[in-house]
Amino acid sequence: MAALPQGPAPFDADIEVCHGAPFDEDFYVFDELDAQRAGASASRPLCLLGHTHVQGIFRLGQYVSAERTSARVPYPFHYATISRALVNCGAVGQPRDGDPRAAYGVVDTDARVLTVMRVEYDVAITQDVRARFAADASVSPLNVSVDTQAGVEHQILERFIARLRAQERRLKEMEVALAAAPASVKERLQRLYESASAELEHSIGLVEDLSAQLTLLRFANLSHPAAARVERGHIEELLARIEALAEASQPGSEAAPPAAAVARA
Repeated sequence: MAALPQGPAPFDADIEVCHGAPFDEDFYVFDELDAQRAGASASRPLCLLGHTHVQGIFRLGQYVSAERTSARVPYPFHYATISRALVNCGAVGQPRDGDPRAAYGVVDTDARVLTVMRVEYDVAITQDVRARFAADASVSPLNVSVDTQAGVEHQILERFIARLRAQERRLKEMEVALAAAPASVKERLQRLYESASAELEHSIGLVEDLSAQLTLLRFANLSHPAAARVERGHIEELLARIEALAEASQPGSEAAPPAAAVARA
């Protein structure tokens, strides 16, 4: 996502798309005044935006009219008949207008109609998935990953979990040693600490990536065979990298000297 260019992005002669507003991706359009300001910088008759997670339509003219569409879905908006408008189709995840249904829009460019939609979904399953990715890293991405793999992959991840815990303990020991280290070894210990911190951050990044891929594989619509191969291939690549790191952390592998030993040197 971070690699994508900033909006607004023109879609066709009628439509442009942005996140917050045409002049500022982080601008919130909540009311008529916000819409008037955002609409002044639009380059197409219809601007599709988001950011607020609140579904609604703002018709721009001499006056700005706002309408919330949640109670009227499916709501067909014939944009061919308007001069300018801003439409927020809402959010599939985390709708914030008091309606828990997933919100989205469907554009028919031939008929020049945008249909604003809401759809029910299984809230309990979504809550369960969110709970699995809670803030506690010891039970979050790791448990989901282990539950979805078996055999050798289970053992790989178990070793990697042990590696992460060992890295965390080592960092805490190094913090204590660094605070009490004499000047003669402080610089070296600081370099070791920074290296260990970067290594832990890299390891956590691998787990987060794997966790995201497994979530896509389990819950997203990956019915297209090519998409399924790509996702599975990426998961296998991540597991291979994790296995290599787990093996490197086993006894006998080369490692930096313990922090306490450095501090005593």
